[in-house]
Amino acid sequence: MFSKFEFDGKLNPTFVEGAFKLPLSSIRAYLKEPITPRFIHVGSAGITRPDRAGLDLSKQPPAVRLNKELDFILTFNFGEDLIRESGIPYTIVRPCALTEEPAGANLIFDQGDNITGKISREEVAQICVAALESP
Repeated sequence: MFSKFEFDGKLNPTFVEGAFKLPLSSIRAYLKEPITPRFIHVGSAGITRPDRAGLDLSKQPPAVRLNKELDFILTFNFGEDLIRESGIPYTIVRPCALTEEPAGANLIFDQGDNITGKISREEVAQICVAALESP
């Protein structure tokens, strides 16, 4: 696993720290009639939560509770604003905690940033492929 922490909130013993770089300053698209997403961005649930007023941190996943201790891992949206402004048809997927479990769980989809739980990496991949085929 590449995440800094496990679903139970403990640090991942196999995580290797390193500088993250996302060398994007802008994204532009020139499409006449976009029908389906051409860009799928997989981010993280919780990115809008760390500074949300009135949020009960005790009911939040480890990444939200420990954002400061985890070097503000959720503070940056890693290019979502650039994607929205680009004109490229897109889908943003913000899964909760990723697992190695097999696909097959009951999934919940929603707008916003309120869901907690866990999802297999396999299911996230299936969602991304399905998004490419859906308007």
